[in-house]
Amino acid sequence: MNHPSDTSSPRTVALVGNPNCGKTTLFNALTGSSYKVANYPGVTVEKKEGSLQLRDGTNVRLLDLPGTYALEGSSIDERIVTSVLQGSLPGEPCPDLIVAVVDATNLERNLFLVSELIDEGFKIVLAVNMMDAAEHAGLKIYDELLARALDLTVVTISARTKRGIDTLVEAVGSELARNTLSSRRRAWLATQKRASGAEAEPQALSLDNLKAANADQLAEIGSLRYRWLRNIVERSTGRSAEVRSNTASAKLDALLTSRIWGLPILLLVFGLIFQAIFLWAQAPMDIISGGVDSLSAWLSGALPPGMLSSLVADGIVPGVGNVVVFVPQIAILFLCIGLLEDSGYLSRAAFLLDNIMRRFGLQGRAFIPLLSSFACAIPGILSTRTIPSRSDRLATIMIAPLMSCSARLPVYAVLIGAFVPQTLVWGVVSLQGLVLLAMYALGVIAACAVAWVLKRTLLRKDPSFFVMEMPPLRRPLLKVVLRGVVDSVVSFLKNASTVILACSVIVWFLASYPKPTEGFEGNPVQASYAGQLGTAIEPAIRPLGFNWEIGIGIISSFPAREVFVTTLSTIYNISDDSGDNEGLIKNLQERRDNGTFSTVTAISLMVFYVFACMCMSTLAVARRETGSWGWTVGMFVYMTALAYIASLITFQVGSRLL
Repeated sequence: MNHPSDTSSPRTVALVGNPNCGKTTLFNALTGSSYKVANYPGVTVEKKEGSLQLRDGTNVRLLDLPGTYALEGSSIDERIVTSVLQGSLPGEPCPDLIVAVVDATNLERNLFLVSELIDEGFKIVLAVNMMDAAEHAGLKIYDELLARALDLTVVTISARTKRGIDTLVEAVGSELARNTLSSRRRAWLATQKRASGAEAEPQALSLDNLKAANADQLAEIGSLRYRWLRNIVERSTGRSAEVRSNTASAKLDALLTSRIWGLPILLLVFGLIFQAIFLWAQAPMDIISGGVDSLSAWLSGALPPGMLSSLVADGIVPGVGNVVVFVPQIAILFLCIGLLEDSGYLSRAAFLLDNIMRRFGLQGRAFIPLLSSFACAIPGILSTRTIPSRSDRLATIMIAPLMSCSARLPVYAVLIGAFVPQTLVWGVVSLQGLVLLAMYALGVIAACAVAWVLKRTLLRKDPSFFVMEMPPLRRPLLKVVLRGVVDSVVSFLKNASTVILACSVIVWFLASYPKPTEGFEGNPVQASYAGQLGTAIEPAIRPLGFNWEIGIGIISSFPAREVFVTTLSTIYNISDDSGDNEGLIKNLQERRDNGTFSTVTAISLMVFYVFACMCMSTLAVARRETGSWGWTVGMFVYMTALAYIASLITFQVGSRLL
């Protein structure tokens, strides 16, 4: 089926391929930094769109479609791909050309999707990617034979090293230059056999006959299609006489997926990540913290005394600065996840955890969305659309916010920095890093328990199968990973700064007015609107070890968790003029020493934030993804209740033990 795009609009080229075929890497190589991310009209599936400049200077619209194994896929992502290609998605024209990206090291299986695209009559350029990995394995691709067999333009490339990119751009331009769509592309294997002097295959192996087969014979169709493709691959590929040894890679792969050593290595890897978050980030955090302190002090002196000076120097700058100071830790988290993903290790981690996750009613495929939720629950929830089973998808969405996201990191970092000593356990492991790891682990354990309950009550269904591409282990491209880190950090700052700025102004006002009356004794903030609100809810949170000041922080952080640090900083800055995050930590340590803020209270507070659902954006995305207010409200209620109960137990038990 073909629906040409409107000739008045820019020509559209779509990148289509299996997951882990290097499609997104190719998209980045073709577009550079000129791309944007948005949602498809009417759905929450993200699309990445960029501009590709052809040899003649013409710019075309380039789409990076979600990865799919077949045109008749069952997941939301796969259905979106089919809708875009058929031109049936509102506001999204049918592409003028498809660049089908395939993995050279797994050619036969990747060509299955390409054969379906051919069968539907799309105009196609075939990009055989990962040629560097194929050559390393001693695999030869005879592109001319492959092009003749499929009746397509074939270009061999390596998107990671940008090899063959110029040739691919030229091929795209040449194919687009044909103003009308070519006749329906079909490859008859019998014809190719005769052309090569070989015996003709039975007519049943032609794509014409495959398409005409009865719908009840889908399994047989797939088998016949693979036989047809296998024959093509055998005739268009070969093995080098001098094959480089992959023994080391195979041994490493076997070790990482070992039943004995796989999980300990996985725990070690993530343990090192959390150690790095504290140890590596300290120096840049000190620099940023000092800069925020200096700016706040300079503004206090430069601006005339009054409301504006107080708002800027005591409200906005410390408020925003106390979130910006955590960018090094957040960047390290994104960097580590990016390195693991680009190296191919994340797929192995999902494989390792599949059996464990199935005990709680989930499948290994849920690991990637849950891991993404450590950075932010929003992309984690969005990435659940790759899970075909609706019950598995809903269960994953409901527990994704329990993964400690980067917004919780500022809360953990301040409380750990103030109440956990900077000591080494056994002389090598940071105690602060261990406590941080414990907070993350607590969220994971709770998520498993909630998933177990959901899959045995509201989301009962027959177990689903787990099929996932296992990409080869490879050296991560640091440039690509760093770019992803920058994009993620910028996105975090854009999203957070808007909320933080607004909340900083609101909290400053509520904590500054009305002014205490003459003769008022105690903290001036307590007389303000914020203090009155905190005092009103204090009886409800006192069993958790929280006072009215913490109550203000909890209420203000419902739009976004990281606002808690801003609020606490604003409250304490007004009372003692602490300038930056270091000042906030020192202030908390002084309160610890005078008994107004105990270590048990700090632990109880961290436990509260492990479970509490304090992110309006997460709730909004959950509502759109589930299509139900019931599931969304249920998420908020169960997480809030869990936070209260867990914090209550922590404080009450901890107070008796410590």
